[in-house]
Amino acid sequence: MTPALDQYLNEDPVLKRMVDQELKEKDQQITLLNEELNYLKSLIFGRKTEKTPQPDNSIQPLLPFPQEDAAPVPAPEQAKAIEIKAHSRKRGRKPLPDDLPVEEVIVDIPEADKTCACGCQKARIGEETADKLEFTPARAHITRIIRPKYACRNCEGTESDEPAVSIAPVPEQIIPKSFATASLLAYIITSKFVDALPFHRLSGMFSRQKIEISRGRCIWLAGRMCAVNFSIQ
Repeated sequence: MTPALDQYLNEDPVLKRMVDQELKEKDQQITLLNEELNYLKSLIFGRKTEKTPQPDNSIQPLLPFPQEDAAPVPAPEQAKAIEIKAHSRKRGRKPLPDDLPVEEVIVDIPEADKTCACGCQKARIGEETADKLEFTPARAHITRIIRPKYACRNCEGTESDEPAVSIAPVPEQIIPKSFATASLLAYIITSKFVDALPFHRLSGMFSRQKIEISRGRCIWLAGRMCAVNFSIQ
């Protein structure tokens, strides 16, 4: 309170006692509300692992909360047995593709074993087959483009305005004046951007086949391929 208010209350003792009693009741109410607030905070924001103590009806509660009769806890239901039908899993490998080329290898018995002990020739009555999957790594070969030149030995081209030597035009290439064909470029792009094979490993794979294509050359070819793709779009 302010000094002026204190002086005014000191002049009236009755009024001062009424004000003091009112302030005392307010302090008690504030204390009670703070206790209720802290209790509710502990219920809402307290640790989940801490169990809330069960109320004891024999002890008077500290806070004036209305007491309610606890609802009866229903008995847990017995777990029902669920029957699962038995099933079988298919075992064994998947069949090989039918569209792959087949190379037949005949493993036959010697000619001497084809003659029976009675002296007759044994007849072929059947066969047993077994499919084995062969894999041939990437095979490289050189495509040599030969363009014959033609010229007239009689007039040596003086009878016409056309060039003296006739030759076919250079076939179109994805990267002009490059040794890389479409199949090589496709293999490099697929290995890098589909199979995630680094360029230095790709260069090592070429080296094992005695083909020297450096890592820098692979990067340059892939970059030119990207440039060609953007120019087409």
